[in-house]
Amino acid sequence: MLLRMNHESEGAVATNVVSLSNHIVSNSRPNGICFAGVKFDADGILYLINQDLSYSAVVGEWLVNGTNSTFYLSRTVNSGTLTADGGTIQQLNGDQEYYVSQSILGSNPASVTFSIYDNNGETPGGIFPVTATINMTATIGSGGGP
Repeated sequence: MLLRMNHESEGAVATNVVSLSNHIVSNSRPNGICFAGVKFDADGILYLINQDLSYSAVVGEWLVNGTNSTFYLSRTVNSGTLTADGGTIQQLNGDQEYYVSQSILGSNPASVTFSIYDNNGETPGGIFPVTATINMTATIGSGGGP
């Protein structure tokens, strides 16, 4: 989903563009500890969290154009429990990570709905312009990668 928001400022129009899509992040390892989730980076890029807690960029998401401090992130955990939870409502001027981990045989799934919105100088709770659900699962013992 792509949203363009225009705000007039002293006669000029500034355009902020954000994008966020549904994702499934399902990672597995034969043993050790496995991670799966997302990172909303202050650099304006959405990263998928890999099994080893490294990151893979998702081109064109989250901040397409504009300033990160203009936006807030709201999250609702639909199911499961997050190992790392950036918080319910956070300004996106810093990195925010949301993930699950698993260190014993089995899986740890969670489903989280995220909304990015521009508060336009108002308190959080304004219109939610971009919403997506991220389903994440970390699995140990499925014969997955390293």
